[in-house]
Amino acid sequence: MCVGKIFENWTRRALNTGFRILLLAGFMNLGLPERALAVSCSVNSNSIFLDSQSDVDNFQTTYGNGGICDHISSDLSIRGEGITNLSGLSKIVSVQGDLTLYNLPDLSSVGGLQGVKTVGGHLRIIGLPNLTGLQGLSGLTSVGRELEIRGNSTIPDLQGLSSLSSVGWSFRILINENLQSLNGVPLLKQIGSDLEIDRNDRLVSLGSLPVLGSVGRQVRIEDNNLLTNLEGLEELGAIGNDQPKSQLAESFRVGRS
Repeated sequence: MCVGKIFENWTRRALNTGFRILLLAGFMNLGLPERALAVSCSVNSNSIFLDSQSDVDNFQTTYGNGGICDHISSDLSIRGEGITNLSGLSKIVSVQGDLTLYNLPDLSSVGGLQGVKTVGGHLRIIGLPNLTGLQGLSGLTSVGRELEIRGNSTIPDLQGLSSLSSVGWSFRILINENLQSLNGVPLLKQIGSDLEIDRNDRLVSLGSLPVLGSVGRQVRIEDNNLLTNLEGLEELGAIGNDQPKSQLAESFRVGRS
C-alpha cells in the first residue's frame, strides 16, 4: 500500500475518532441535569399523607421508586405534631395536585420546599402557629388554583414568595395575627379570581404589589383593624367584570363591623 493511501486511511480514522470525541464533549457541555425529565413519585392513591417526621425523612425511600423522584402527580398533605423540618422533600420540583400544610405546631420553617416551582392545584398553609416566614417557598412560580395563607400567628410578611408570578384562582390571606405587611411578592402579575385579605389584626400596610395588574373577579379587604389605606395596589388595572377599580375604595372596610 502506498504511503499516500496509508496517510489517507489514518487521517480518516483520526477524523472519525475526533468527531466522536467532540460529539461526546458537546453533550457533556450542554449542562443538562442528571435527570433532564421529571421522575414521578410512586403513588398508589390520589393523595400522599405525611403525618410524622419519619414520614417526611423517609419520603424518597417510600415514594422514590428506588431512586430520587421530583414530581408528585397527586395531592401532598403534611400535617401533625412532631414535624420539625421538611428537609426530606428537598428534591420535589412540582406537585400536580394540592399541596397542603395543616396543623403543624412544631414547624417553624418551610425550608425543604425550596425546590418546588409549581403547584397545579391548591396551596394551603393553615395553622402553623410557630412559622416564622415563607422563605422556603422561594422557588415557587405559580399556583394553579387557590393560594391560602391562614391562621399562622407569627409570620410578619410574605417574604419568601419572591418568585410567584400567578395564582390561578383566589389568593386568600386570612387571620394571621402578626402579619404586618404583604411585602415579599414582587413578581405577582395576576390572580384569576379573588384577592381576599381579611382579619389580620396587625396588618398596617399592603406593602408593595408592584406588578399586580389584574384580579379576575373581586378584591375583598375587610376587618384588618390597623389597616387604613389601600397603598400598594396602585398598579392594579383590572378587577373582573363585577367590581370596577373605581369602586374598590367603597368596598374597603377598616376594622370590624
